[in-house]
Amino acid sequence: MFFGKVFFGVLDYVIILLIFLAPLALNALSMTIASRLLLCIAPVAVTFYQFITPLVNLQGQIEASMYDGARIYLIAFGVVPYLLFDNKTPWLLAFGVLPVLISIFFFDQIMALAGVGYKQMALNDIDYPVMWLRTSIAYIGISLMSLVLVNMVTKNDQSNQELIQRLNDKSTLVEQQNAELNEVKNDLLELNANLENIVSEKTQSIIKQNQALAEYAFRNAHQLRGPVARVLGLIELSNITNEMEFEWFIKKIENEIKDIDKTIKVIGITLDGADSSS
Repeated sequence: MFFGKVFFGVLDYVIILLIFLAPLALNALSMTIASRLLLCIAPVAVTFYQFITPLVNLQGQIEASMYDGARIYLIAFGVVPYLLFDNKTPWLLAFGVLPVLISIFFFDQIMALAGVGYKQMALNDIDYPVMWLRTSIAYIGISLMSLVLVNMVTKNDQSNQELIQRLNDKSTLVEQQNAELNEVKNDLLELNANLENIVSEKTQSIIKQNQALAEYAFRNAHQLRGPVARVLGLIELSNITNEMEFEWFIKKIENEIKDIDKTIKVIGITLDGADSSS
């Protein structure tokens, strides 16, 4: 309320702008901690600067409520450290809280050092002494609530991080299982292709063996049985008559046995060829 009525010169605005630009510059230089600490100090510094500077020119127009208004601004800025830091870095949080804490609990002393203290301005308000207690209690209450909220947010962040980690672990496990399944699938496809080739080769081998057996059966029934039957006929004929010449008889049997031997060799070659193809 007081600040809205007071007109500041260009220099004042430049100073205030520089105060708030400094944290941005530090952040751009990757000095994050220094930038955040400066953000905790900047609102307090600007509040005192905007409040103290005009008081010198407002002699006789100063009211006790102006001091109360400055305290309320400082209380509002008390939540800034809790927005910038968490309980994982308590020492940084403590440093961030110090500027507002000191400005609230030692407000009158700071104003007195600047020459614009409540008593120095000859103000007399019966409620003013109680204002220090009110603002202190309000600040402590807001700080405690902010700290509780920070703890809640931190716990939620930890829970979320743990959940994300578990999800990442599950995702990694699923990816590994998918990779294993794909590998097994490829192995099965390869085995299936090889199995088809093996079955085809075995089928061709069986067909050749069956053909060889059929040829063997044919030779056995015709080419092999013929000479055997003729030999048996000659033997039967020799039992019936004694008029056959011995040499002629032996020659005939020799020829038939040679035919049998030739047929057996052909059968053996055929069967060996069928076995080698399998």
